[in-house]
Amino acid sequence: MCIRDRLYQVRGRVGRGAVRAYAYLFYKEPLTDVARQRLETIQEATELGSGYQVAMRDLEIRGAGEILGAEQSGHLESVGEEMFLEMVREAMDELSGEDSGEKPEVDMKVDVEARLPAQYLPDEKLRLRFYRRLSSASEPSDVDAIAAELADRFGPLPDQARHLVAILRLKIVAAAVGLVALAIRGDDLNMAVGGVGAGTLASIAAEFESAGFVREPGRIVERVRFVFPGAAGARMAGISRVEMVEMVLGRLV
Repeated sequence: MCIRDRLYQVRGRVGRGAVRAYAYLFYKEPLTDVARQRLETIQEATELGSGYQVAMRDLEIRGAGEILGAEQSGHLESVGEEMFLEMVREAMDELSGEDSGEKPEVDMKVDVEARLPAQYLPDEKLRLRFYRRLSSASEPSDVDAIAAELADRFGPLPDQARHLVAILRLKIVAAAVGLVALAIRGDDLNMAVGGVGAGTLASIAAEFESAGFVREPGRIVERVRFVFPGAAGARMAGISRVEMVEMVLGRLV
């Protein structure tokens, strides 16, 4: 058993039942990048039964090697453990002819800067980890939880990160109602549906019209265009436009 596993086991044995206790773990600087990542894993694994999470994170740090080959050392740094396992699942589904049942990806285009700035989160590997976690979130509440973790660990989110969180929340809701494309440019909102048909889009359009959006004249088929309420006045901030669209779509989920 490696030192990381022993630390996790020791921490799990501090306190029992109604007895509250504390574990203080000390280390000396400087730490290697690998050692720091392993300590961060211990810090993040706070829930009951997080041993699997610890083991999978260790797999990502040290590398998984070849699944079907003899070589058992390697690195997943280029894609990350979560994406690597997702690729394996997709390949297995394709070989077996099974449908993964996932909703189609929503093509999102919003005219705001949405990212995790390097100045806010300088560690590139850690930044990529948070990108992967955010992109794999399946519920808006999951995105909010990751955003709260970012704020707790690195301070208040800058505007670019707040935009990213808002857009990812909107993307999840848009997928839930059957949209395949959504674009916000200035005061214009464009939406498109996939196989759900014009009937669903007509229902979506009616909800937006009731919220004060002005629909472009014409028959609704697969796409619809709106102008934001009050577009003749001062332009709304980017994140406000995103949040407004999410609020209206959220009524249909």
